[in-house]
Amino acid sequence: MALVQRLQSVCLHRSAVSLRFLSEQAKLREAWNPTPSFDPKLMTEFLDDQNHELHANMREFLSTDKFFVPQYDIPLAEERELALQRLKQLCDKKFISVHFFSTNPTAVFAAHENASIVDGAMATKMTVQFNLFGGKIVNLTF
Repeated sequence: MALVQRLQSVCLHRSAVSLRFLSEQAKLREAWNPTPSFDPKLMTEFLDDQNHELHANMREFLSTDKFFVPQYDIPLAEERELALQRLKQLCDKKFISVHFFSTNPTAVFAAHENASIVDGAMATKMTVQFNLFGGKIVNLTF
């Protein structure tokens, strides 16, 4: 019986701590003004530097497609396959192409920048496939 009372006491204490913590979070949110003192659109253009349309389209795609939601603690073979499938989707959507090296090299960097935010394994695979291998092939044709 004492054990049951102790467990109930611990549970009540934990819920009280949780409620107190949530209350403090709410107060912090109220005190913090989420309205920036600058124009976010101008800041985005400044940070993107070039290929604004590619950046915007890729950000929109990566943030809305459920396939790009991060997955953690998965087997290595599954992580590698997921990275490959994600990279294939980016290629299918024309966010990156080996032809960008000759037509718009900065678009390659823009694609890498956005991809690396979502999936580091996919970005690494992109670097190997496009920069190391694809770039050499393009150089052979010129």
